[in-house]
Amino acid sequence: MQTILLANRFELKRDEEAEMKVMIDPGHGGIDPGAVHLAIREADLNLKLALQLRRELDNQGIESVLTRETDRDLTLAKRCEIENEVKPDAFISIHHNSASDPNAKGWEIFYFSDKGRELAECISERLKTISDLTGRGIKHESKSQHSSLYVLHHTIAQACLIEAGFITNFFECTFLQSLDGREKIAQAIARGVRDFLV
Repeated sequence: MQTILLANRFELKRDEEAEMKVMIDPGHGGIDPGAVHLAIREADLNLKLALQLRRELDNQGIESVLTRETDRDLTLAKRCEIENEVKPDAFISIHHNSASDPNAKGWEIFYFSDKGRELAECISERLKTISDLTGRGIKHESKSQHSSLYVLHHTIAQACLIEAGFITNFFECTFLQSLDGREKIAQAIARGVRDFLV
């Protein structure tokens, strides 16, 4: 396993025999914490899940790239610039949701293109196997929706954005913060990505 630095902005972990490449984008970071509930910052959960997803993809021999590996500022345009340079086979943006209703719960996946829908469907089927989580399904993204979904319109690879669950739901957030929860979600996403790529 070797590490390749690209523009000193991110690291590419490469298995020299790997043929598939996935970019993982932990949403928010730095001065942008994303959703905040009590002392929980979405940006932190996004990064923890992204790092776990990288480990799961590496275990399957799939090359993975992170747009950020620390809590730092990264504009949406820069995330897309990195993706355009790396040219991965799939782009996965990792987020967590929030709502004013504490009972709101469940993961959901946004996509834009037809191929993005296929990727979202593959990941969705795997996430459905996690009994601790509720599924809210996959959703087509239009440009009128949230600005974080910008990445779905400005990346070259087949892309989807995953909202792993609600940090404002006590029971779901407890699962999302746990190592067991992160491992189950990351494993499901990695298996769904592999289903799509192979």
